[in-house]
Amino acid sequence: MAAGAPMSQKDLDQLYLYAAHSVRGVKPLLRSFFGFLQRNTDFYEASPEACQHMVLSVLREFGPSQDHTKQDKFVKIPRTQSATIEEINQQPDLMTDHKKSSVESEDEEEEEEEDVGFEPSKRTKKGSVYPNEGDGSTFRDYKWIQAPKELEILIPLCKHRRDKKSKLDVAFTPSSIRVSLGSDEIWGGELADKIKTDEVTWTIEDNILCIRAEKVKLAWWRQLLVSEPRLLLQHILRRHNTLDEISSVEIQSMKKAVVNKGKHAEEMHQKQFPDKIPLPEHLRDQPSAP
Repeated sequence: MAAGAPMSQKDLDQLYLYAAHSVRGVKPLLRSFFGFLQRNTDFYEASPEACQHMVLSVLREFGPSQDHTKQDKFVKIPRTQSATIEEINQQPDLMTDHKKSSVESEDEEEEEEEDVGFEPSKRTKKGSVYPNEGDGSTFRDYKWIQAPKELEILIPLCKHRRDKKSKLDVAFTPSSIRVSLGSDEIWGGELADKIKTDEVTWTIEDNILCIRAEKVKLAWWRQLLVSEPRLLLQHILRRHNTLDEISSVEIQSMKKAVVNKGKHAEEMHQKQFPDKIPLPEHLRDQPSAP
């Protein structure tokens, strides 16, 4: 298959079969797929009703195969806790009427997982994030807020994790924070800047893990983790209407950007009008501040 060419349905079927065998069941496969949508797409930024409508409308396009000659060719998927085909057929309205009690009676753990989570921050078309009410960013599985001197991270805990909170641990270095439940890491990564390790505290309040830390440098952060999209810093500055809390490094960076813009304008002008028209004074390179 040529590079970049779309995969055929046959190739996709083989990929899905391999994935289904790897996770050992249809239900785990669906859980993995919707987790992929949450982590890598904007699917969940739509309203819950819109998400459900999209899923159900696609689901109704398909049904049991009417070609019984193909039954012997079906590949058996290992069963874990998923329902068998016979069990599903005994409940024909299971997915066509989500208001029925059979759907409302999902196991307690799944209900808890659906209830936890935040409404993600809005993004620009280029992917930058608008600051939340606490001058940080909000994602579905965590959010963080900040002041120039300190920051706070809030991670909601589902029932499964709360039941095992005795195994919860928060590990940190000056440049990273990681949260684990037993041997499994459930959140964390490399920080965008450094924190004071002797000033880190964490508690569980109202089913939310709260991690508080003090910054090494007095500054507004554009990111908590380096893997995050960057915040629109100018919105924070306008909100506070002050530059007093901006670090000297950030101020120098802004001044450097202005100088580079002037240099670029002058270079472009010289290419277009060599030795003819001088660049206007206000577009020429300005000396950087000491």
